[in-house]
Amino acid sequence: MASRPSASAGRLWRLPLLNAALAATYVLLAWVATRSDPSNAILWPSSAIAVFGVWVLGFTAAPGILLGAYIANAEVIGWPAQTALLIAVGNTASVSFAWWVLRRIRQPWRGLQDTGDTLAFILTLGLLGPAISASVGVISSLLAAPPRLHDIGMLGPIWLISDACSVLVYAPMLVLWWERRHERLPRPTAEFVILPLIALVGVVVLAFSPPARQALPLGLASLALLPLLWGAMRLSMRLASLFMAVLFTLALVGAALGLGPMMVLPIDERASVLQLLGISLACTVLLASSLAQERSLALRQLREANAGLERAVERRTKAMVKSQRKLQEQLRFQDSLLGALPNPTAYSAANGRLELVNQAFTRLMERSRDALLGRRPAEVFEDSLLHTWTSMDRQLHVERRPLSQECRQVSSDGEATVWIVNKAQVTDPASQEPLGIVTSLQDITQLKRLQEQLERDERGLRFLVEESPVPLVITRVHDSVQLFANRAADELFRADHTGRSGKLLRDLWVEPAQRRSVVEQVLREGVVRGLETQFLRYDGSPVWLLLSVTHTQYRGDEALVFAFKDITPTKEREHTLRALAYTDPLTGVANRRSFLARAAAALQEAKIQGKPLAVLALDIDHFKQINDVYGHPTGDRALRSFSQVCQQLARDDALLGRLGGDEFAIVLPRSDDGAAYDFAQRLRLAVQENATAEHAPLRLQLTTSIGIAHHPCEHLTECGLDDLLARADQALYRAKQRGRNRVELWTGHDQPGAA
Repeated sequence: MASRPSASAGRLWRLPLLNAALAATYVLLAWVATRSDPSNAILWPSSAIAVFGVWVLGFTAAPGILLGAYIANAEVIGWPAQTALLIAVGNTASVSFAWWVLRRIRQPWRGLQDTGDTLAFILTLGLLGPAISASVGVISSLLAAPPRLHDIGMLGPIWLISDACSVLVYAPMLVLWWERRHERLPRPTAEFVILPLIALVGVVVLAFSPPARQALPLGLASLALLPLLWGAMRLSMRLASLFMAVLFTLALVGAALGLGPMMVLPIDERASVLQLLGISLACTVLLASSLAQERSLALRQLREANAGLERAVERRTKAMVKSQRKLQEQLRFQDSLLGALPNPTAYSAANGRLELVNQAFTRLMERSRDALLGRRPAEVFEDSLLHTWTSMDRQLHVERRPLSQECRQVSSDGEATVWIVNKAQVTDPASQEPLGIVTSLQDITQLKRLQEQLERDERGLRFLVEESPVPLVITRVHDSVQLFANRAADELFRADHTGRSGKLLRDLWVEPAQRRSVVEQVLREGVVRGLETQFLRYDGSPVWLLLSVTHTQYRGDEALVFAFKDITPTKEREHTLRALAYTDPLTGVANRRSFLARAAAALQEAKIQGKPLAVLALDIDHFKQINDVYGHPTGDRALRSFSQVCQQLARDDALLGRLGGDEFAIVLPRSDDGAAYDFAQRLRLAVQENATAEHAPLRLQLTTSIGIAHHPCEHLTECGLDDLLARADQALYRAKQRGRNRVELWTGHDQPGAA
């Protein structure tokens, strides 16, 4: 969180710096372009800087463009301040509006990625922006100093051509090299070094050749299109744009020096013809490079698709060869596997005849392999096995799913046996047509006997558990679903099997976190014993239980066995005993009931031991006004602060209690009236000082009045706690009558004791 403000501050500082750099570059290029003739620049490269600024910074580049354009027009060219400002506003608004249009017609805008993006760039930032800038510039110049009549018609087109040429030739190069600055350049080859070098030398020779009156050099200049087209098709887009900008800059410098083929044209047409040539070359190179870029991407995707297809075909061929080899191995393995199976197994064809049998099957049928192969079931089996075999075959043809069924047989020695018959259909993988049926038989006689014995044992154990007086519940570990509950558990939780159907035992825990802790401990240690916790019955009533939990297995599930004992009456008695010692919830001191009980015991002990005892009655002065003026929350805070001061100053054997409202009482065992008076004065001063500091923001000063009564009584031979409290209250009343913030002793006379 601490890094966000610093990052935001850095961004705020960076934006003005970037705008300042943009304005400085704008002015510098304007000065270079007008170095030879401030009133007639052959090109205006500052327009390309403006486009680069909005491309990189967006609309936040507007201040830098506006500042640079104003300084360039006012200081470099020499326009009046008002005219320079109008032209600067037009330059800024035109490039910002063209950028806005470009991002609307190409959503989302991804840069110069395809031909559509390039064409949109040419039409908006390359033509629309310069057109708006030229229109505003012409209007501004007319208002400043109307030109000659024959110059009015050419001023706008010349302005438009100059800006468009600058944007289309230089802006793409700047943007592409900025956006793709992290991309690595391709490794240079002979083609990419020699051919650009030859084209560069040719353009230098042609652009800086002495002026001639023939048109032949001007025709030769068109040959520069060939290397530019080669660069657009062979080089990356950023290298092609750089190549084009370099060649055009060389031609521009030559024309500015009065050299090259442009000298054959009239002096007032040279700049426009050169700029139109630059616009044509820029559009041609950009569109050709975009097409080449799309073609390269399509070829790369096609190569990747072909490579993927080849890999898929290769994998498929390898898989087919591997599958055939595996099939042959499986066929060889089939015979050995069938013979090694311990259970009797046979394969019958679709017509029902036996085609394969293993040795265990021949031993069961007490026939040889030759006597079984090619036979129908009626020729091999008898009695119940024949009936089971044929009925399962018919059912398998209809349902087409594996089947299992028990079959009782009588062995050759007359013993009753139980077999389980398993059948599965074999189908053709391609057509899914049935080919035959695989049948396996398993002797489960001993298993059935064991199962019957287990069922008898389980019924006996279940009867014992059901009739047990201890409530027992069995739940699954992972979802807490109840698997079993005996009658005692139903009575405890007030629900029968229907009432608890679909419910989870974990929903009955009052504290889910305690349940999770118990389950974790049981899974870790195996058993938990003697845990007291609170549950809810199914009717919603609470119940306190003493439980023990054991981790076990129940019918194949990981389960927990809960044994409960209802301890609700015991917990209620404990709750009643705790309620007798309950303290005041606001101040944390003893409540009235607890204080009176403990104070009476202290008084009785003082009487038995013959020791003095003092009782202090005290309250907060003007407490009702505090509640009325500052509100009850402030009053509660004053009560807590007051009680804390009393607790801090009281001895360990002192008894402090809140009798109600702002009325408190303190019992000081083994204290006569002098010691009690000293303690009361210290307490009064401590309350005043502590409350003044604590409530200083409210300008509230708390004070207390204290009345003291002591035992043994002077005027009664026997007095109880009520008598002492009443006398302390009378002394407290006298303290309030005398102006509050006082300590008064009850003396039994009309006049109080010390003040």
